[in-house]
Amino acid sequence: MLKKKYRNIFIGGFIFALSTIGMVYYKEKLEQASSGIYEVYFNVFRSLFFITLLFLVLEWVIEKWKEIKALRNDKVNAELLHLKNQVSPHFFFNTLNTLYGLIKKDQTRAQEFVIKLSDLMRYSIYGSDHGQVPISKEIDYIDNFLDLNRMRYHKDINLVFQQEVENMDIVIHPLLLIILVENAFKHGVEKLVDNSYVYIDLKSTSTTLSFRVENNYEEGNVEKENGVGLTNLAKRLEILYPDRHSLKVEENNNIFYTSLELQL
Repeated sequence: MLKKKYRNIFIGGFIFALSTIGMVYYKEKLEQASSGIYEVYFNVFRSLFFITLLFLVLEWVIEKWKEIKALRNDKVNAELLHLKNQVSPHFFFNTLNTLYGLIKKDQTRAQEFVIKLSDLMRYSIYGSDHGQVPISKEIDYIDNFLDLNRMRYHKDINLVFQQEVENMDIVIHPLLLIILVENAFKHGVEKLVDNSYVYIDLKSTSTTLSFRVENNYEEGNVEKENGVGLTNLAKRLEILYPDRHSLKVEENNNIFYTSLELQL
């Protein structure tokens, strides 16, 4: 059986050819002898000719639009996959080093560490394959991330994760929020000897999401330009939430602020 688009083109082409022949035939008849019935037939075939021509042009335009849309979607999906594959390499590398140390010193903690790390990696690799996920899964991911970091560092860290979410079932694109949290640890907690903190605040309604991360850092140790994580985040937001997001990065008196606003 012919595919639908080829069947439509075949039928349209046949009618177009038939209407062309009929229009030419009755045009000649009218030139030879004026007749009301010839004029009716000529007008019928002429109308059929233009209707079929319009149909074939529209069919061609629609098929071309579908091809362009498919190519655009493939390009966007490839770009998103490339960006997602760059998420968290710094964190996972350092976490594996921590795990190696724990295996030698404390096997019980090492087992707990492995479970949390496997949950984190499972979500990064498989759970985020879906276009969108419930906000509750992103919160669980961040909680796991924070727990692992509490186990990683041999120093006191003031970690606060405040949540004000109206509906845990609202959906967002995965692995967006975690980048701001990772950035706070990479450029703040990791380089401070003591008195480090990370304050995270998440607010969400059915239509909006606000995510803010604040951390302190040691002067001279913060990069003046956005790192790979924030650059990737900005690119993903342009693809996933065009004209529906706001990403701000500020620093003042050794305090680093990042905030993300989404229109869901």
